[in-house]
Amino acid sequence: MEMHRETVCEIVLMGARSGKQIAVAMTVRDERRFLAFLRTTADVQILALNSPSADHVWLNAFPPRRSQDRLSRGFVLWNRAFNWEPEIQTFQHGAGVINAHRAPVIEYLRHPFFVPSREVGRLFWSRGVTIDGPYLGEDKVSRYAYDPERFDVWWRQVIQWIKANSYHRSDQHGFIHYLPWAWWMHGRWGRG
Repeated sequence: MEMHRETVCEIVLMGARSGKQIAVAMTVRDERRFLAFLRTTADVQILALNSPSADHVWLNAFPPRRSQDRLSRGFVLWNRAFNWEPEIQTFQHGAGVINAHRAPVIEYLRHPFFVPSREVGRLFWSRGVTIDGPYLGEDKVSRYAYDPERFDVWWRQVIQWIKANSYHRSDQHGFIHYLPWAWWMHGRWGRG
């Protein structure tokens, strides 16, 4: 297959500015500890990517896990030092944030401990880059709507905490960082 030079350059550029992620496994107890840490670093707001209703999108804490329920798996961790207007949309079976992919947020997907899945838990920062290009500010030409270098400082602080407070294991999903209770319950035995 032959590719045009512009396409190759676009792919390389996209890779250079694409998102960052780390695979994590946390129990509800680990999540409370993680959230306590986050709130020492910033004013952090949790929003649900999928919720049973629009009234349950803005959260003060992570909700309990509901077995085999994708609605309790995905969240947005918004450092409110970065301006952003969350867009909430109502769906047939719930509601959720629809503009997180271009926002100054860290997306958190819970690890599916008890459900067979090819997915793993993760923390993800899109860096404001999607297939359509970077999320640009008011001028829509040359700058992000937020300062990605400043956000990267916070991102690295979060990742550093995860790495310092987790056990690591490689499995069929790759390299996963298990926080202490997840490790005790699932990771050290090779399950999860």
